[in-house]
Amino acid sequence: MEYEITNVKEWPRFLTGIDVVVPPRAEGRTKHHAEQWVAHKFFSFLSQHVEIFGVGYPLTITPGDRPDISIHTKDDSIGIEQTEVVQPDYARAVAIAKQENIEGVIDRSFFRWGQNELSLVQIRDIVSRKRLAGKPLMGDAVEKEFAQAVFDVVLKKDERLRQAGFGRHKKDWLLMYYNHIAWGIDCELAAKCASNKLASYWGDGFGRVFVIVNDCLVSFEPNSFVVYKT
Repeated sequence: MEYEITNVKEWPRFLTGIDVVVPPRAEGRTKHHAEQWVAHKFFSFLSQHVEIFGVGYPLTITPGDRPDISIHTKDDSIGIEQTEVVQPDYARAVAIAKQENIEGVIDRSFFRWGQNELSLVQIRDIVSRKRLAGKPLMGDAVEKEFAQAVFDVVLKKDERLRQAGFGRHKKDWLLMYYNHIAWGIDCELAAKCASNKLASYWGDGFGRVFVIVNDCLVSFEPNSFVVYKT
């Protein structure tokens, strides 16, 4: 289904049509639920700052697959691929705790980005604990982990972008929801670290990468980044 927006006053009608109810993990949550929530947050910001994104009216928004969203204007086309940044074992841990009715404190510090996969026994042990027991992340560890996670996901999604059958546009963007360790994160520092990591990536792949983290929307382009408050 296509949605045409001819001026800024038509955004509320479009936004209210997006279902933002996201069930908990292991209670029917699907990729579609998450993508709807992220799209709503992204377009809510875009609707107030169209000039930042270089998008003009009228525009047509089309949900799809490969990419997840297409935006067409008179002179431009943008493909937006969406993804969630989440540590795989953490996602498993939340689902297991819910499915098996395990009442404990899920300590996210046990689920670091890039670590070796945990066994089912290890995950059950972690989710069964009644108090936080992991090692705290000190200094700029949270921001550096953000940078590595963003970089890894960009490379992974770039592979999908280049596969046969992916609908390339004049502009290809990647939109992420950062659902990893982000307590106390300094968005400016995290963005700077990630921008440095991404310096080796830019080329003929994604021309712009957006990351929603806490109350920030970070926009990355070759050799630059901007942090917006949502």
